[in-house]
Amino acid sequence: MLPTLGIGDMNNLYKWLLNLNSVVMPLRYLWVFVAFIAVVRLAQKYKPEYVFIRNKPLAMTVGILVFCFTAFACLTGIFPKMEAFTAEWTFQLALNVATPFVLVGLGLIFPLLARKANSK
Repeated sequence: MLPTLGIGDMNNLYKWLLNLNSVVMPLRYLWVFVAFIAVVRLAQKYKPEYVFIRNKPLAMTVGILVFCFTAFACLTGIFPKMEAFTAEWTFQLALNVATPFVLVGLGLIFPLLARKANSK
């Protein structure tokens, strides 16, 4: 309901949701790249069965570069694709910034609620 307060019509709302999806969905891959970097860093301690890149410095470089490229693409995608600094642009930018934090917050809260419900 909140997006309809600052976004004109249904067509603009639909376009905004598509653009928001193009920002939020790639953000999940940042966790994959963080996990890859962690596996490479801790390979001495845990001895993984499969090694994607055997050269540790090269693997770290690839992991960090891919993480940085994905983060850069997501951050530049946050800016709405319309005339800048209008009221609608500012509203969409604020929602584009807040939505990933809300989704991560829900992702942290829901397992706690499920654990509490299952313990009863």
